[in-house]
Amino acid sequence: MRNVYAFGCIVLLLFMLQLPTLTAASADTKKGETISLTREKMLELAAKNYMSVQQQNLQLQLDAAQLRYSEEQRKKQGEYSRPIVNKLPTTIEELRKLVPDYDSLTDQEKQETDSVLMIQAMINASMNSMLEAQAEYQYTLGVQQWSMQMNTLDEEIRNSNYNLKLSRLEKEKLELLAQLYAIQSYYEIIELQIDIQSAEFEIQTAGAAAKDTEKLYRYGLATKKEVDQANQSVDLYKRNRDSLELQLLEKMKLFKQILGINNEDTVILPTVEAMKQTNSYEETKIDIMKQIDHIKAEETINYVKSRLEAAKTKTNDQPLEDYLHTVVVVETEKKAIIDQWLEQKVDSLQSEQKNIKQTMKELENEHTLLAAKLGDDKKLLSSGSISVRELEITSNELKRLEFKLEKSRLQYALWQEKKRIAVLGVLP
Repeated sequence: MRNVYAFGCIVLLLFMLQLPTLTAASADTKKGETISLTREKMLELAAKNYMSVQQQNLQLQLDAAQLRYSEEQRKKQGEYSRPIVNKLPTTIEELRKLVPDYDSLTDQEKQETDSVLMIQAMINASMNSMLEAQAEYQYTLGVQQWSMQMNTLDEEIRNSNYNLKLSRLEKEKLELLAQLYAIQSYYEIIELQIDIQSAEFEIQTAGAAAKDTEKLYRYGLATKKEVDQANQSVDLYKRNRDSLELQLLEKMKLFKQILGINNEDTVILPTVEAMKQTNSYEETKIDIMKQIDHIKAEETINYVKSRLEAAKTKTNDQPLEDYLHTVVVVETEKKAIIDQWLEQKVDSLQSEQKNIKQTMKELENEHTLLAAKLGDDKKLLSSGSISVRELEITSNELKRLEFKLEKSRLQYALWQEKKRIAVLGVLP
């Protein structure tokens, strides 16, 4: 019994020694990997892993399978053949061959047999007419049923082709939108990083001002209320920075979701310079006819027109023709509305560019003036014409302006991404 107890203690001790190793191994598996992203990699991952794109891929597979099934059913149906009629013999010679030992009969017996065979020949001829009439009726009925089945299968193939075309167009549209969402999320992350840098700058500035106020308070040149207000200002900027950092964490999490990256993975983002497009679409004209929404509307009209043509030539169904004609008219009007909506989006995109460029120009002009003023202030400081505090005010204003200008440039970079997918067929 003691040996068993001792053995159990040894096993337990060995397990305790192994436990840290097992825990460390488990922690390593949760640590994730480090992924270095490029612009091309971001576009690839977004088009592949965005949830709506994945769902559309599944729908595309179903539509393709439905088309294959309908086409196979159409092949199996084949052509309808006229039924073969097995006719009864109607000549004396044919009937004689059916009589056993006819040649061995006497002339009298042959004469009697021929009389019976002649009657049978007339009966067979009448029966043949009935069989032919029945076969013709069955053939006519069969052709009608076959034609109905073929029309149904042709309609299924037409419908499957239409659904497959729309699925492919929708997939293309969702892929472009997913790429835009990923890049937009990237620029929002960069913008938040700039906001955090700006908040840190304000903390330092407010902190320096608070220290100056405390010194003035010690010399009796500032009140306690002014000291408290200066410290509150520092705390306010710190809370703002903390809030921005939380927003950055949430934005990074969403960014990883769009790209299909595990949240545990570490992502190395490309620089803003590396995110610039290889091909510029800035001056490229947006063609409404190449927009996916316009093409989908065209496909719908063509599909309904093909159904209408089939109804006229195959079904001869006037109520169906009237209905499909109405659908063509309605879908044509809907396409006109879509085209008008797309034109408005083009105007909106151009207006957005104009506004951003105007803002950038104003900020750049202001930056030029402030930079020149800072240079002048440095000269004035060296000659004792202004104080260090006045120089710091100009320097701080220039720094804040640089943050604004940098964010404005990010907005224009995002606009360029919108223009890219608009040229490729999706107006955001």
